[in-house]
Amino acid sequence: MDYAEEFFPTYFNPSPPLIDVPEACPEDVATQLKRAFVASWGEPGAAAGRVRIATELLLTHLKVPKTQPKRAGGRTRLNLHQRIDVLPAKHAEVREALLAIKWLGNAGAHEAEMPRHTVYDAFDILELVLRKLYSRDQEAVERLVKAVNKRKGSAAKKRKAER
Repeated sequence: MDYAEEFFPTYFNPSPPLIDVPEACPEDVATQLKRAFVASWGEPGAAAGRVRIATELLLTHLKVPKTQPKRAGGRTRLNLHQRIDVLPAKHAEVREALLAIKWLGNAGAHEAEMPRHTVYDAFDILELVLRKLYSRDQEAVERLVKAVNKRKGSAAKKRKAER
């Protein structure tokens, strides 16, 4: 019989980054993600909670209100789902992704044991959101694509006109 010992780390501090966080990402959001990375090794549910907190902070940076006026006066606090629903139209492309993160964060808060892969799913989804909102690389590549197509398109038209 062959025996193999398997070891899985349950704690790293600091943790290696588990997703790419763009440099332009707000510092408080990045801090919560770093805490989530540390927690993910041994407490995936706690990590999902940190991802949810990062999402709340992200919405604040996107100017999504935390409260709304009550009919009878005063203000009422909006929950995360409601805040996602009132996300400005210019950020509509990330609305569904943020909602998915909310559901995964809820699972982390309400389930006794959360599978590690579930928090990794939340990380992957939030990475996509952060890239769409803060990655300058994506914008630079999109500008490059347009410039190349414009140059090549102009050159092709010029060659066609010369024939």
